[in-house]
Amino acid sequence: MHIEAVGVVRSFKVFNPLSGSASISTGGGGSVSLNAEIFKNFHLIANSFWSEGGGGYIFGLAPDLIIR
Repeated sequence: MHIEAVGVVRSFKVFNPLSGSASISTGGGGSVSLNAEIFKNFHLIANSFWSEGGGGYIFGLAPDLIIR
């Protein structure tokens, strides 16, 4: 049996030179994975991933931050 858990927190500061103000955006996420032999030669394998702003960690194809 193998279980693992992972957590991540990201923070970005954006400065607007027109207004002179700055804003901070923080996001986080987590992952839990499991590999367990339920009975002989039968394994249960599960992966989960939840995040706000962590999509780039899955395949590395998403941007870190999108400013609206």
